Amino acid sequence: MFFLLHGLGVLRVRIPKKFFEKTVLIEGGEEKNRKTPTHHLWDLLSSPSNPSSEPPLAPFHLRYAAYLYYRSRGWIVRPSLTLGGVDFLLYAESPCLRHAAYVVIVMSASNTRSARDIAAHLRVTSSVAKRLIIAEIAAPTVEKGEGRPWEKVKNYTIEETLLSRTTDLV
Repeated sequence: MFFLLHGLGVLRVRIPKKFFEKTVLIEGGEEKNRKTPTHHLWDLLSSPSNPSSEPPLAPFHLRYAAYLYYRSRGWIVRPSLTLGGVDFLLYAESPCLRHAAYVVIVMSASNTRSARDIAAHLRVTSSVAKRLIIAEIAAPTVEKGEGRPWEKVKNYTIEETLLSRTTDLV
């Protein structure tokens, strides 16, 4: 949704005022902390109490960085609603023409997952004839100024690990 709004400009989103932060007035009647609707949507999607979904495995900014990364490499990126616990499905062609080849788990480079957790994901993905990509995302250690958070994700570092249970017989 955020990519359609900000990246492509083809979506218009109305956010009820109850979700906006209260504006603080300073001397002279000027507004402080005035945010654009795009900023409000980013904050809403990034909040841990996101009312639109279950708590994500990875924070929104990491998932958005992974989304931009795979889109920039020509993949069609879709949310993985059918395979629980993974973030994205990657399609080489339109989903109506070909099945997804990969599933992606997004995680922070500073966090780790247990071998049991990864093995469980690998078992599920191999049972549906897909390969598992673990995308470890690291934010820059030094951030430059305030800036727009959706612009900062372009500077994140992404390291991929491809896992598969299939064995090729030669």
